[in-house]
Amino acid sequence: EDKRRSEERDRKTKEKLEKFKASSGENILSATEREHEEEINAALREANLAMKRGIYNRATTTLESVTEYCSSNSAIGGRVFLELAMCYEASGEGDRAVPIYTRLSRSKS
Repeated sequence: EDKRRSEERDRKTKEKLEKFKASSGENILSATEREHEEEINAALREANLAMKRGIYNRATTTLESVTEYCSSNSAIGGRVFLELAMCYEASGEGDRAVPIYTRLSRSKS
């Protein structure tokens, strides 16, 4: 049951990410994102593993640590914020996710 839910969550995440990427046009990174790209990608990988293991606080903390480098108007930044919002939802903090989803829906991407 947990594995099925995890796979379903991953599938939905990929769909949302693909939709986001498709609407973003060019994948342009800001200077800050480019400077911290390795750190951002490492945080995304670590958060993904933590989410799969049900360690939502770790996933949330990991993503929050790189949001200062990210723009919701880029593919990589949009992914960070989307994953963070989903972490909030998974940990029962959906009220913290709503402003992020709103910001993403209004982004240029």
